[in-house]
Amino acid sequence: GNAPSPAADDVERLKSRLRVGGKIRHVAFGVGTIAAIEGRGQLLRLTLDFGDNGQKKLSFNRAVMELLDE
Repeated sequence: GNAPSPAADDVERLKSRLRVGGKIRHVAFGVGTIAAIEGRGQLLRLTLDFGDNGQKKLSFNRAVMELLDE
């Protein structure tokens, strides 16, 4: 079987809340704004604008980034 684990379910729920203009806190780069969202599933990539730290294109990784509620 390939049933999604509760953790995977949680990630999918989180991904569904991602919005351009939304805020994310990254463990290394701090708080950033989502500038673009590409791909889906395991291939989901975010372009994040960290202000002074510049823009970074990163694969979505629940372990290192946290979605901040507006």
